[in-house]
Amino acid sequence: MEIRRSLSLHASPRRSPFEMVRRLQESGRIRPDTAPEDPVRELEERVAGLLGKPKALFFPSGTMAQQTALRVHAERTGRHAFAGHPQSHLQVWENQGYSAVHGLRFHPVGDRNELLTLGDLGAVGEPLAAVVWELPQRDIGGQLPDFADLQAQTQWARGRGAAAHCDGARLWEAQTGYDASLAEIAALFDTVYVSLYKGLEGTRGAVLAGDAETVGHAAVWRRRLGGAVVDAWPLAVFALMGLDEVLPRMAEFRDHARALAAAINADGFAHTVPQVPSTPMFHVHLPMSPRDAQRAADSVVQETGTKLFLYTRSNPDPGRCSFEGGGDRGGGALAAGGGGVDQRATIAGVSLPEPVQSALVRVSHSVLVDAQALAAVRARFDDEQAASLATYLRAAQSTNTVRAYRSDWIGWAGWCAAEGRQALPADPLDVAVYLAAAADTVKPDGSAAFGASTLERKSAAISAVHAANGLPSPTRSDVVRLTLRGIRRSRKAQPRRKRPVLLDTLEALLAERPQEGPARARDAVLLLVGFAGALRRSELAAIEFEDVTVDVDPRTHEPLLLIALGTTKTDQTGRHQQTVVLPRGSRRPTCPVCAFADWADVLDGREPVESGLHRCHGYQGTGRTGAVFPVINRHGGIGSKAMSGRAVAELVKRYAVRAGLDPELFGGHSLRAGFATQAALGGASDREIMRQGRWTNPRMVHRYIRTANPLEDNAVTRLGL
Repeated sequence: MEIRRSLSLHASPRRSPFEMVRRLQESGRIRPDTAPEDPVRELEERVAGLLGKPKALFFPSGTMAQQTALRVHAERTGRHAFAGHPQSHLQVWENQGYSAVHGLRFHPVGDRNELLTLGDLGAVGEPLAAVVWELPQRDIGGQLPDFADLQAQTQWARGRGAAAHCDGARLWEAQTGYDASLAEIAALFDTVYVSLYKGLEGTRGAVLAGDAETVGHAAVWRRRLGGAVVDAWPLAVFALMGLDEVLPRMAEFRDHARALAAAINADGFAHTVPQVPSTPMFHVHLPMSPRDAQRAADSVVQETGTKLFLYTRSNPDPGRCSFEGGGDRGGGALAAGGGGVDQRATIAGVSLPEPVQSALVRVSHSVLVDAQALAAVRARFDDEQAASLATYLRAAQSTNTVRAYRSDWIGWAGWCAAEGRQALPADPLDVAVYLAAAADTVKPDGSAAFGASTLERKSAAISAVHAANGLPSPTRSDVVRLTLRGIRRSRKAQPRRKRPVLLDTLEALLAERPQEGPARARDAVLLLVGFAGALRRSELAAIEFEDVTVDVDPRTHEPLLLIALGTTKTDQTGRHQQTVVLPRGSRRPTCPVCAFADWADVLDGREPVESGLHRCHGYQGTGRTGAVFPVINRHGGIGSKAMSGRAVAELVKRYAVRAGLDPELFGGHSLRAGFATQAALGGASDREIMRQGRWTNPRMVHRYIRTANPLEDNAVTRLGL
């Protein structure tokens, strides 16, 4: 009996040994210089950052992590009782290990079928070491308490000297039910445990986070319990992959769970608890015995290859039972009666849902709406929608994103006007048809008019305008998601990436600067800072003198530049205060500190001397303010306005032409790509490259590393050819 898809949150097809090893090999996370402790250390730091806690500690199992947390709180308070929901995982699923191993006592609080309340806690008469909250409460359908209630309850515990502990085995999923970040949720608790295999689809493992003293105490108990595993790196690697690949999709899983629950409840035969899931989890209650339910589920597996659940839960009524379900991560949809969006078709080489194919043949207008029609739509948009969209996006998105979304929405609305469709609120099928039509559109040379990433951005723009107007997003429906997936699968060509500027290319570009004039000094700084700082073109353009500090390396006492970045692509609000450091170059022509000093002299009216000798020793910086890279006109006049990101890209292309290179192969990103590639050629680890370049996804760095030396760790070198 082959199981091709599972709706169980513990689906075995996703965790088969073969599948896990395949994922590990494809991840590119393990390199020859990776030490066994590196992935674990990275994971602990990553989870601590996500939860906003000073320290985090890896455990081989959640059972050990939870019992350790309770033991530490008991020793700190001198109390041996802790309280929690009657269906707490600690009580129901862990064989009362807290008592057998640690001599602790569990005090059940509240109704077993309802969420814990502040009134329930008030009825506790004995002093407690800790109170445990399970988020979400798995055994009553994955329900979540109201955030304000949760705040009041944790404050009650702390006010009575008890620690607040979060059983966050599914905290990754629970966050989707709150208008709060993971760190804001975790801030309510003294200690937080998170699982590495449930929601993140890893193998096994857990992390306990809290203050440094508590985590240090927990480390002692971890060793006593045999949990200080030396070779835990495979568990950590799978967890890191889950944080990168699965965690960003939790809201998608929640939405799919809601769609499933709505379909189940609409049928009238069964019902879900909760009726509208807050997380990617719910329970399905059936008017049949567990044996009959299992028999029916076995038939479904035989006929469709879909496994509905691992087991059923009994009910006081022998004629009823329930099972645990959630958002399907296999990409399918559970639809009453079959058919619907699960039926696929192909048009113009693109795999599309059947309703989209049927509607696509009736489209009569191109997505490339004429300029006159777009002008009318643009004027209406600026009058009616621009303010709400800008307000919605202002705190979270860059100016470039807002500009792109505006353009994308106007294109969508213009097509709707031509087709006689409604742009706001939009029908999901119309959105899917629009994206499919856009995917089918070609340029005069026969190439695709829009790349897959551009189409995804168009979808995001439509979603953003709906959200700005308080409307549900049509792009979260299965028909739109499956359409985009089909488009991505059809686009086999690799994305066109700009060629990296390596060190010898950088020197060739520097040699093509004007022999005199302010552009010579400005462009030297721009090229060297962009290369050594691994900066995006927009980040380069935004640097001001106030952002640059001249300092010294405490190890060598050599001068260096510290550049504080404001908002960046990976830090849209500037909250993380990202900084890049630029050390003194080994040679004067490629020294960023010397180049910066030369440019400051030019702006102050002094002529720099290019003698070949370093001038950065003893350089104290400048008191100037304003843009570091202002525009310079063709007569050498220096303006007050900063260069744009596009101007940075054009500058790189211009020098590429002068150096005899193809300008189409280079751009603003070539400097950032050049840093990663040159660093990899120099033997830098991916961790070192990620730190300077502020990459958060190792996969992106590995692309540059493979570009730098495709024969490294490659078996082809051992063939003896």
